[in-house]
Amino acid sequence: MHIKPATGIPNHDIPGHWLVPPWQAHADTTEVVRHFLRFHPRGATTAQCLDYYQGYAKALAEASTQHLTQPVDWRCHEELRDCIARCVLAYQEKLQAEAAGGQLAS
Repeated sequence: MHIKPATGIPNHDIPGHWLVPPWQAHADTTEVVRHFLRFHPRGATTAQCLDYYQGYAKALAEASTQHLTQPVDWRCHEELRDCIARCVLAYQEKLQAEAAGGQLAS
């Protein structure tokens, strides 16, 4: 079986560079978490953080869960997905607030 890389998250501020490089297609949740922790964008802008967490949420949703065999595994998985979803909402709200603040300053 040939494994192709999944879609990475481009860095829109630096064309041609990755915010999060591609991860392996068919990765399980553990591999996705490891990859995203490795490439967490420290010192990133709000827009970059939003891109990161939206990509993280999508990658987790698409990741294999075959290795989750115990109820505690599933609970941790759901709690992580919920946490990432809250991060997406927080950065969406922060980005909207920054945009509104910029409009007021104009």
